[in-house]
Amino acid sequence: MRRTFISFLFMLVCVFVTAAQDPTGVPFIGPIGFGQTVEDTLTPGAFFDWWQITLRRGDAIRVDMQASGGLEPLLGLLNENQDLVVRGEDGLPDSSVFITYEAAADGLYTIVATRVGNANGQSSGAYSLRLLLLNAAVPTPDDLQDVTFRCPNTAEVEATTVLSLRLREDFYPDLNYRVTVYGVDGFIPVIRVDLPEVDTPISYCNFSNEPLVGDRFTLPGEDEQTVPDTDPLTAAETDIGGVSQIVNLTIASRDGAAGRYMLVLQGLQIEPQRDRDVIEVALGPLVARQGSVTAYMVGAADSRLDPFIATENEAFTCDDAGIRACESVPAATGAGVVQRGVDGSQRILVADRSDAGVILQPGEPVWLPLELRAREDRTRGGYALIIIGDLAP
Repeated sequence: MRRTFISFLFMLVCVFVTAAQDPTGVPFIGPIGFGQTVEDTLTPGAFFDWWQITLRRGDAIRVDMQASGGLEPLLGLLNENQDLVVRGEDGLPDSSVFITYEAAADGLYTIVATRVGNANGQSSGAYSLRLLLLNAAVPTPDDLQDVTFRCPNTAEVEATTVLSLRLREDFYPDLNYRVTVYGVDGFIPVIRVDLPEVDTPISYCNFSNEPLVGDRFTLPGEDEQTVPDTDPLTAAETDIGGVSQIVNLTIASRDGAAGRYMLVLQGLQIEPQRDRDVIEVALGPLVARQGSVTAYMVGAADSRLDPFIATENEAFTCDDAGIRACESVPAATGAGVVQRGVDGSQRILVADRSDAGVILQPGEPVWLPLELRAREDRTRGGYALIIIGDLAP
């Protein structure tokens, strides 16, 4: 077995030489966070990527790699000394593979995403890679929120809670969500995900997502903004998939940086007809004393859904933001995002006059159930939840 490890590591080292001589592609070397899903493409000239993460002794991780376009996926893990500590199984074309590992020591570890055969392989194509921390600390109980917290996957990051969301187990089976937060006016977003009811509770943070550079987003009534390459800390994103239990999301500001934020939660749908989703929302303890939050239910680009929001016992209902009974909520028309995929494609979400909204007023940091459905239960389709708020200095 040791001979196999040495041989595999030798091939990985040789990759640098081969790639440097081949102008068709350059391998990627960069960071990845717990709970983050990244995407890239392997080519004849760049047939591996290195994704790096700092682990502490005892951290248990799982890495999943899904291939497409004919790629035969293969995973490895290097420790801080560049020794191969885990080698995955050879994958078939367009298949998924995974590795697990418990860190034997603190250090910078490198996930190697490559193809079967490495330098001698023949396949190429795209892949997605997801990293999970399997033994995170137990999350905060359901009825409480953290005022501030340190991220379980990197204790050096301290964050101030601005918003919490709870997605219940009957909300959407086998969910696949994309959570994106854009910071404005100095706000540095942190996304914490807690999965308290899986076999081993999971808790992790995502922040500083450089692949979001170039994303364009528009707040209601304002000009379009772009995530700058000079400050990638202004955007964060995580994907959550294949989970049917409770999901708790905490949106926070790194080091308590003041400013505004725009949260975009995609992957939701009203299906079948007459379906109703409930998302519980709570303002962060500091925000609840001094600020409000506006939430919009925005139909997806290819959806026929006519969004409708109701609060508990229908104390407040909204069909079209800014109109009739919902005139107190600023219209969402034109607000949305244009996000870039690694393959050059675009994901576009833009609100119009038929989208619903609600303002969460300041007060106690209590949980408020939002019921999301179709107006008069006549339509169905995909939608996103856009939430806009701030943290005062």
